[in-house]
Amino acid sequence: KNMLNEEMWQKVNSSAFLSNEQHRDVMNRAIKAYSKIKTKPPKTK
Repeated sequence: KNMLNEEMWQKVNSSAFLSNEQHRDVMNRAIKAYSKIKTKPPKTK
C-alpha cells in the first residue's frame, strides 16, 4: 500500500535483501519508535 507513495518510498527503499529475521528486527524497531510518538487516548472514568 505505502509503496505507491513515491516520496515516502524513496526514503525507506533499499536495494538490500533482508532475511526474515532482519525484517522482523526492522519492523520491531519501527513499532517501538512509533509507540514513543503515538499519543495515548485520555483516561476515562
